[in-house]
Amino acid sequence: MVEICETVLFEAQRSGSMDLYGLLAGAELLDNVGYRAIEVMPPVPTINNWEQIKRIKQVTRSTPLLVSVNADLMPEKMLVHFIESGAMNGVEIFRIHEERNNQDNILRAISIIAKIHRMAECTIMCGRDQDTDTLIKSCNTFKEYGCGSFCISDPSGVLGPQKTIELVSLLKKEIAVPIALRFSSTSELAGIAYYAGASAGVGSLHWLLSLPYGRQRLPQTETILSALSGSNWNADLESDVLNKAAQHFKKMSVRGPRAYDVDISGNKYHVVVHPSEIHDEIDRSTRAPSAIPPARPRAVPLRPATKITRRRGEIAAAPRATKTSVGTGMQNVTSTMEGIIVKILVKEGDTIKRGSRVLILEAMKMQNEVLSPIDGTVARILVAEGETVRDGQDLVTIITSDRG
Repeated sequence: MVEICETVLFEAQRSGSMDLYGLLAGAELLDNVGYRAIEVMPPVPTINNWEQIKRIKQVTRSTPLLVSVNADLMPEKMLVHFIESGAMNGVEIFRIHEERNNQDNILRAISIIAKIHRMAECTIMCGRDQDTDTLIKSCNTFKEYGCGSFCISDPSGVLGPQKTIELVSLLKKEIAVPIALRFSSTSELAGIAYYAGASAGVGSLHWLLSLPYGRQRLPQTETILSALSGSNWNADLESDVLNKAAQHFKKMSVRGPRAYDVDISGNKYHVVVHPSEIHDEIDRSTRAPSAIPPARPRAVPLRPATKITRRRGEIAAAPRATKTSVGTGMQNVTSTMEGIIVKILVKEGDTIKRGSRVLILEAMKMQNEVLSPIDGTVARILVAEGETVRDGQDLVTIITSDRG
């Protein structure tokens, strides 16, 4: 039997497509499906507010909650506080990932998690030149430090079915620790590789129940579940509850971005309207009255167009900030077109200015600069180099410098 880690609640939190009550109702349904774990979105480390996850845990009493921890981007004191706070508020599994597979950073996180008696799931980021001998050696070291399971991550489609079988078989032979797969490439290859991994004895799969407004990330629950049905690797889930949960989270698609082509004075613009952020939609009756009256909208004079110097072969993509969080002063920078992330020019924690280059996106053999629309600090990078992204997909989260 293959166990499942469901990620749809994470996507619902990140997209801002549901209010808190919708999230809690969805979490309660997921809790009765029979998953191995439910992934939730952790807070920004510098804010470290786990209240929403605490509320989610109150309605998910049967299923462990999982959060992903980037071991590379937090100093040790912040990492300790972040993990301890997560554990206190209901997180049982911490999936540690590090884009360069830096052993020291991963071991540091494992040690912290082991001290608080939670499970550490160590992520192995697979690249094209993966050295299996080094991989096995690192995994054995992680196991000695207290790693409870391994997660093979393939964000760019490096592992096909045969390579997946070979890698899973090798890890099962050399290391007696459960193995999970987390393949988020945009092609259909990920789903086929999942089936191959299940046949090789993988322990669990990370997948996505409902596809938020057409954005492809992990393989879909319904597709893989049908593929595994009747095999020796069937996932033992409650199908009736699963269907109810799928219907509930389809609201993400219904309330996702709306795109319009607008013609103004002969100039055509592609406009994307996003739903409001999670915190904006909590029932007003649950909020304490504010001593500060809400600001009234005021007219803002148009600024003259900024001259942008373009290099040959590059197009400056207009910055697009979406889903501003009133409570935290956060904005997401989204993709202006479908393409491939060629280069990420910032890292989490960087302070950037409005108009700064954030990353380079390649589309139709042209490289396009994605610019920051605001002054602020990079809170979270949501994509990886080599990843294919869709128009309107979140790329980077920025905490605004001006909170007032």
